[in-house]
Amino acid sequence: MRLQYRAVAVAVALPLMFTTGTALAQAGGTVGGVVFKDLNGDGVQQDAEPGIGGVHVVVRTADGTPSAHPTDAAGKWSARLPLGTYAAGYVDPKLGNTTHSNVEFTLGDTAKVDFGLRGGQICGLAWHDRDEDGRNNGEAGLAGRIIALNGTPEHAVTGADGGYCLEDLPAGVHQLKFSRKSDDPFVPTKPGGDSKFHWLTSATGAIHLAKGQVVKNVDLGLMAQRTDLRATGLTFDRDPANAWRVGDTLTVYGGVMAGGNAPQTLGGTLTLPEGLRITGTAGGLGDVALVQGQQVVVPFGPLREPGVNEALGVRVVVEKPFTAAEVRWEAGSSTRDTDLTDNVLTQAVSATSAELIVSAFE
Repeated sequence: MRLQYRAVAVAVALPLMFTTGTALAQAGGTVGGVVFKDLNGDGVQQDAEPGIGGVHVVVRTADGTPSAHPTDAAGKWSARLPLGTYAAGYVDPKLGNTTHSNVEFTLGDTAKVDFGLRGGQICGLAWHDRDEDGRNNGEAGLAGRIIALNGTPEHAVTGADGGYCLEDLPAGVHQLKFSRKSDDPFVPTKPGGDSKFHWLTSATGAIHLAKGQVVKNVDLGLMAQRTDLRATGLTFDRDPANAWRVGDTLTVYGGVMAGGNAPQTLGGTLTLPEGLRITGTAGGLGDVALVQGQQVVVPFGPLREPGVNEALGVRVVVEKPFTAAEVRWEAGSSTRDTDLTDNVLTQAVSATSAELIVSAFE
C-alpha cells in the first residue's frame, strides 16, 4: 500500500494590532540597518555622522500589520522576520529625511535598510553697509562675526566672504542673534533694508523652519559706529533766575539723546548743591537712577535709537540758603562718546531763607 499526503493551508484571522518585533519573529531571515544624522545630505552614513539611538523603525507586513524595532545607542536596528514582503519606515518629528522614509523590501533579497535624517539650515551673509542704506554692489562681506542661535550655545562664524550657515537645526521657530565682540567697531545697520537683524536687539524676528528646510538670505548689515551723546536740556519747574527760598519743593530735569548713527545707552549724572535735599526721582530714567550723596546717577540706561530723548528728573526740597551754587547735568553712556563738547549743561542757582524774603516786603 502506498500512503499519500496532501498539504493543507489553514488561514487564521488575526486582529490588526501594533506588535513588537519579537511577536513577528519566526523562521525566516533578518533585516536591519541604521538611523543616522546625514550631515552632508548624501544619503550614505560617513564616519563623522552619528547614529540616532532610542527611536523605533516601523516594519509593516503586506497586510499592514506594524511592528516597532528600536535603535541602539549607535542607531542600529534589526528585525527577525518570516519570509515575505514588507515595508520599513522612519519619520522624525523634527528632522527631514535624506533617504526614502518608507522602503519596501522582500526578505531574502534585502538585508539592510538605512534611514538618513538631517536638520534644517539657516544661512546668510554679514556685510559692510558703507553708505548705511542697504546692500549695494561692491560692499564686501565681513569675516569673523559670530551668529548665534538665540538661547542656545549653537553658533556659526562668518567666513572670508561673510557667509555663514547654522546647520542641522530641528523644525520649529528660531531666532538668530549677532554676538558682537567688545572691540568690534561695527554695529548692526538701521532696520528696514536688507539686514534682517534689528539694530536695537541685534536679533532677527521669528524664523519658522520646516523639517529639513533651508532658509537663505538671513543677512546682517554692519556699519562703522559713530557715537555722539548729547545733553539736550537742563530745566526746572521753578524759575532758577529767581532765588528759591527754604521750604520750596521743585523738580530738576536733565535730558539726553543719542546723536550718532547708531543706538546708544542713555544715562548721565545730575549734581546738586548742598542745601537741596533729594526726595525722589522722576522721568524715564528715574526708574534706574542711583542716589549717591548730592548726585543722582544713571550709569547704564536704556538703549535708544538716534534722535530719541530721555530725561532724568530729581525732586528736591530747599533745606538751607546758598549762593553762587551750580546744578550740573552731564550726559553719559556705557558706549564710548566720540564728541564730548555737547555733554554738559550747568545752571547757576541760589536760595534764601524764608525770613529774608518776608522782611523785604515789610
